Amino acid sequence: MIFFRSAHSRVQRTKAGSGFTLIELAVAIAIIAMLLAAIITPLATQLKVRTLKEAERTLHDVEDTLIGYAMTNRRLPCPDTDTAPDGLENPPGGGACAASEGLLPWNTLGVDASDVWGRLYRYRVSPEFTFQTVPGAPPAASQLDLNDPGNITVVDRASDKSEITLTTTAAAVIVSLGGNGFGGRDTDGNTLAAPTGGDELENTDSDVKFVRRNYSLGAAACSDSVGATPFCEYDDLVVWIPEPLLKSQLVEAGRLP
Repeated sequence: MIFFRSAHSRVQRTKAGSGFTLIELAVAIAIIAMLLAAIITPLATQLKVRTLKEAERTLHDVEDTLIGYAMTNRRLPCPDTDTAPDGLENPPGGGACAASEGLLPWNTLGVDASDVWGRLYRYRVSPEFTFQTVPGAPPAASQLDLNDPGNITVVDRASDKSEITLTTTAAAVIVSLGGNGFGGRDTDGNTLAAPTGGDELENTDSDVKFVRRNYSLGAAACSDSVGATPFCEYDDLVVWIPEPLLKSQLVEAGRLP
């Protein structure tokens, strides 16, 4: 009898020791969650970096295509300014473009309509570069020549938020409005929310000045120009065609002077 009780007690202890207490389960779940977070966070970061690199690559592909278009057609294309965009330039009709800024004419160029986030590219062109060149002809107001300047300014921001001028004579600029898409249009033509900060607003206000600076997450109280506050949200990608580069390519292709 004593032997039976002893054996029975050992069985009970074995059964009790074979499971997990609630505290042990909670600890195990917490450890698993920490391990998953340690794995998922780097993967999310890698995916974001990969997406950004793809966005930059496709933007530079558009730049190369614009230069190729100019070498073939002796001018840069006009923007697509239709209310319902069709990807076709609104042609100058013998002069400069009716509007200098709008959407990239993707069908005219034969490129993708949108960036990796599904937003149509913004595009601005210096009017002088939409006139055709006339090889061998004397300079005239109605044609592109070596003396014609670009008129687009691109700036960066220093850590104290002062402007650093990158160019004042860009021939054209292409803008991807980034993951947030503020101020952009999607492939259905829908207009997205307006930018919340000054620098992203600068890239969508249809003037000749653009900002290309580093990414910033933003904050509730922010400013892109006042030094004592955090930067506002910014994730735009800006690429421009330098005037000297475009002219040298046109000269090499026999399109200038």
